[in-house]
Amino acid sequence: MSGSIWKKFLATTALAALVVLGGCSSGQGDAPANLQVQLSTNPTPSDEWHQAIELLDGISWFQVELLDEQGKPLDFLKAEVPAKSESVQIEFPVQRTGAYRIRSSAFNADGALLGTTSQAVQVKPGINQASVTTLDIGSLYYADNQRLTQTQSPAGLEKFLSFNQPGISLQGYCFFGYLGGEGEPRQAYFSLVQRMAKPIASARIPLIMVGTGVNNESLKRILLGGTIGLPYLGNSISIQQPWDFRLTQDNPPGSVTPQNTTRARIVSGTFGQPGARYELLSYNQDNENGLLETTVLVEDSMGFVSEGFGANAFMPNWLYPAQRKAVMENYGGSMEKYLRATQDPMTGQGSYYYSAPFLKVLTYSVKRDGMPIAEGTGGLLWMDVVYQTFEKSTDDIIADATWSFFIMQFPKQKKALMTTVVGTPLGDYPISSLFTHDAPKNPNGVLEPAYRWNMQDIRVTPLTDKIWTSPRSKLKYHTEFKIDLDGEYPTHLHVKMAWDEQEAKVEDRFVYEGLGNVTGTLNGEPVEGTAWLEMQPIGNL
Repeated sequence: MSGSIWKKFLATTALAALVVLGGCSSGQGDAPANLQVQLSTNPTPSDEWHQAIELLDGISWFQVELLDEQGKPLDFLKAEVPAKSESVQIEFPVQRTGAYRIRSSAFNADGALLGTTSQAVQVKPGINQASVTTLDIGSLYYADNQRLTQTQSPAGLEKFLSFNQPGISLQGYCFFGYLGGEGEPRQAYFSLVQRMAKPIASARIPLIMVGTGVNNESLKRILLGGTIGLPYLGNSISIQQPWDFRLTQDNPPGSVTPQNTTRARIVSGTFGQPGARYELLSYNQDNENGLLETTVLVEDSMGFVSEGFGANAFMPNWLYPAQRKAVMENYGGSMEKYLRATQDPMTGQGSYYYSAPFLKVLTYSVKRDGMPIAEGTGGLLWMDVVYQTFEKSTDDIIADATWSFFIMQFPKQKKALMTTVVGTPLGDYPISSLFTHDAPKNPNGVLEPAYRWNMQDIRVTPLTDKIWTSPRSKLKYHTEFKIDLDGEYPTHLHVKMAWDEQEAKVEDRFVYEGLGNVTGTLNGEPVEGTAWLEMQPIGNL
């Protein structure tokens, strides 16, 4: 899950258990065959309104995968689209007849994903033909190979993460942590920029959510300014290259500023790699009708890490009962071992999730109504980049999802930790990973976790005598927690909010997230550092 307020929007779809090609797939025989796939270059979009709009870009090439009946990848082809062509054709040699699936993804000239279509095919001896004439919302899935553009190189990752990806439902970037040098009062700070397709009734509506918030022990409340609303209706949103995400919103007459502006951009280096510098700017009317103005410059000392699994950092958001049973009974509670062994695609059950755990704050300035709240050098932020796809088939699973989310940074040890528990009607799903500078790297430059805990070894326990009641919402929140992580890397931590009053109202709901402190031991080594928490009210998790 992401460490920002958008995490209530989780990705979804269904899945079945995997059977390898040489196994007992229904109706398969040893006769060789060929499968010819005809791909329309002007496909009919699904009933997603945003898809119909964005497809005006046109399709430049297709990525087509042959899968077994349950979704395991078997073969891969890329098809360029010649100018003015109405269709393109690719052909797979198939060694055994039987049931398969085709997964075809369409991309525009920038390499941005426009959508994905997955369909079943029955292969018989000889020549077989299949047609792909529709284009659905983009599918996200586990992949343990380097076939996807973003998995092959740092340049491919930068391009994927910094272009608009219209086929994907949610594309978000979130920064959070503290501003302030050694011995200075700390300012809790977060900034998020994202666009999404929000499910409303039977449609999905394009939505933008952009905001910057600050808080400190003197304010004891979150000042939050930004935009939530439909793009193109009084709002302007853009992503340019190199990565530069900008949004403006016209304010009604009488506002403290005629226009809100939020911007996040890379100013030097390669997006996602060590040494990259990012600038975060906001000039917004805040939630108390003041003018909140922030400028933050950070430098990445670690680079991106993979919060998920496989080459594409796919992070599951929940497990179906059969999956949970297999993970616990056959793989010792290890999602990593389960996915590697089964190649379960878990299509739509999660997100592509990258983080930058160590963003050193070089300079910062926070002003309200032109008066300084804080400015100087020093501080530490964490960045999350999350792509998610929503599908109607499992909206009920995520409708009442809950979560507790902790990120923890230990600068002296150059280590960072993320622990989260996601709750759905199918049960709780705990995740915890340790990140270090010297962990193995993928071909795209992303660091793998130095250690992942098995599901049964993760325990997050709120201290029941440490409760804060919000005077505004009347909701109650735990403010201190124990995190116990057992197994081969035993870790025991105590997390405490830096101050209690860290609740904000966003649209019609309250969120509680902010700055904390953490002490304890990592594999027996004493540690202390800072934490960022996002919590649900007591009784909601």
